[in-house]
Amino acid sequence: MNITIIGTGNVATRLGVALKAANHTIVQIIGRNAQTGHDLAQQLNCRFDDSTQKVDPNAELIIIAVSDNALENIIAELPVTTALVTHTAGSMPMSLLQCFNNHGVIYPFQTLSRQKEIDMTQVPLLIEGNTPTTTDQLGKLAKTISNRVTMVTSEQRQQLHLAAVFACNFTNHLYAIAHRLLTEKGLDFALIRPLIEETAAKIWTLPPHEAQTGPAVRHDDKVMEKHLKTLATAPDLQTLYRQLSAHIMASHQKK
Repeated sequence: MNITIIGTGNVATRLGVALKAANHTIVQIIGRNAQTGHDLAQQLNCRFDDSTQKVDPNAELIIIAVSDNALENIIAELPVTTALVTHTAGSMPMSLLQCFNNHGVIYPFQTLSRQKEIDMTQVPLLIEGNTPTTTDQLGKLAKTISNRVTMVTSEQRQQLHLAAVFACNFTNHLYAIAHRLLTEKGLDFALIRPLIEETAAKIWTLPPHEAQTGPAVRHDDKVMEKHLKTLATAPDLQTLYRQLSAHIMASHQKK
């Protein structure tokens, strides 16, 4: 299948590399960042263009892999096309593409980085098409690069995206806070990695609610007060600590 990818970031890179490895033909990269665009085009052995008005007429599939903020503008700029037009956004509905006869969504449900290779066969690809034929096309394409392909609605995908923000994005931010607290006292972040790994491993055998540990779930007020005093010079972290602890305690009421 001849494919044009609009975007030069994390998702565009990982999808492009996987599709090329699966013997699809990437005919074109379109992006506003000339440096990353040329680099990705060279990596995928295709041409680079800086305008959506230059979409290759031979493209059978157009993948719009840009930020949610840019998506609607990109869609509005695209010329009329008979190609199957898709976006990759978890939080945006498929209906944004309704101006195209054939449209859908192919959403990689994973945190992706341009600089880090990943086994895309293990990345869940969530697909949606505007017709059964389109859904079938996207399903067949997705199965050439992933062993985990699932059809979901826009509403379901948005809920998954929301859940991912809690499970992934917020969690990583908390890792960053832990890193800051440790380095302030000259401690190596590597000391906490086994704890992080074991906490994550528990959810394979226990529901997350049952796996919760720590002073908040025990309603240990003395320990929590000590922690809050330690955070006296960081009122923003005190507020966050109180809010998270209160939510945990409310979810684990004493019986």
